[in-house]
Amino acid sequence: EATSDVEDHLIPDPLNPVFAAMQKMVRELKAEQAEEQKFREYCLKELRNNELETQRKRGKLEAQESYIKRMAALKARTEKELAEIELLDNNTKKELMQASGNREQDNGEFQTTIADQRAVQNILNKALAKLKEFYERPKEPALLQEVSGAGRPVEFEEQKDHIGGVAVLSLLQHMLDDAAKLESEAAAAEAQAQND
Repeated sequence: EATSDVEDHLIPDPLNPVFAAMQKMVRELKAEQAEEQKFREYCLKELRNNELETQRKRGKLEAQESYIKRMAALKARTEKELAEIELLDNNTKKELMQASGNREQDNGEFQTTIADQRAVQNILNKALAKLKEFYERPKEPALLQEVSGAGRPVEFEEQKDHIGGVAVLSLLQHMLDDAAKLESEAAAAEAQAQND
């Protein structure tokens, strides 16, 4: 039997090349299968990475979209506030212009009041000086009266130079003090208005 086994091996089998080709093909298929298994694992790994990257980018996109919505709302609110501020600014400018006009008018009235009071004081000072000169001068002797044709002098009541003079001087001084007080009050009011 040993001989026949050897003979079997020695006798070329017509299927040997087919078996050899099949074994070669099996080895090649196994190698190809191993390569495809590696490629499959690589593809699965890349697919997982791709899914993770997609989720990460989707989260980032959602965060950016949320940020954009917040910024759009902030922009709208800011534009509304800016419009309100511009309206307030325009109203303030109008009020300032009106106040400036009122201030100019008030200042004109102040200037007129001051000029009037100074003129009144000047006139009153002159009148007071003249009246003081008259009432405070020493009494001069009365003129002698001549006798009329009947032989008797005409009788006049006693002349009283200073009756009411003190009252007139006091009244003029009071008016002068009032004019000075009014001028002082107008100047103080003007100073206060300029500070405001």
